[in-house]
Amino acid sequence: MDGLGLVDGVQESASRLRGWLDEVAAGPRPHRAFATLDEAAERLRAAHPCLTQARALALASRGTRAAAGGWTWSFDPRHRFRYPTPYRQDAHRRILEDYTGPTLVITPEKSPFNADESARTRSALPHASHVRMPEVGHMVPLEAPRGLAEVIGTWLVTLRTP
Repeated sequence: MDGLGLVDGVQESASRLRGWLDEVAAGPRPHRAFATLDEAAERLRAAHPCLTQARALALASRGTRAAAGGWTWSFDPRHRFRYPTPYRQDAHRRILEDYTGPTLVITPEKSPFNADESARTRSALPHASHVRMPEVGHMVPLEAPRGLAEVIGTWLVTLRTP
């Protein structure tokens, strides 16, 4: 889902590793506190504009915990560390080219990733089924869980049909 158009990061190898080492040495920055769950939901909507207010509030209520000053995210702040090695388009495409099993590629209409790069990578999967989901951004499972379940369910049925 929406990960095929990433920009190749080979040029930034040394700086990326150095940045990761600096983050590890400094330790995780604590999450900011939100006065209310509505404020946390608005933060989610700012990052993921395709989220409805109701879905953002549901996610905020499940993804926060009570803390001094209100609410804070419940996930480990180390998850915000950048990955130490760059993404390699050539390596990714080579892996995809070798894979021949059933594949479903889901592309959200409002993807932030490069469409041309995504198409080049999809070409490494000529046997794959491809579905474009309208009015959805990068976080498909958060933004359209029912639509995603329908797309996957329909595809799974086609695998069973001779």
